[in-house]
Amino acid sequence: FSICVIIFYFKGFGHLIKVRKARNHICELMLKYDDEEIVSRILNQSFWIGQTASQLLDSLGNPVDISEWCNAKEFGETWKYSQTGKNRYALKIYLVNNKVSGWDQK
Repeated sequence: FSICVIIFYFKGFGHLIKVRKARNHICELMLKYDDEEIVSRILNQSFWIGQTASQLLDSLGNPVDISEWCNAKEFGETWKYSQTGKNRYALKIYLVNNKVSGWDQK
């Protein structure tokens, strides 16, 4: 009987830790962005036109690969996610001057 109680305790404790981590993550995002809609979109792993590079990173995590370009007025990057083959990705997100300008999703 005591082993069952200990196992339940650890399972319950693990759940409590997950809940606390999630709550802390939400609080950190609210402190960082001070906008409930942005935090909600990030938690839903969304991406949108005008999203900052920092918001995209918080939303989708680190890309598998990044390619860069620049000219006299702009700096651009392509963030690549979900590699499907050699130099092939299911999702490419285009950023200009550190803001999402579009994407290609397959």
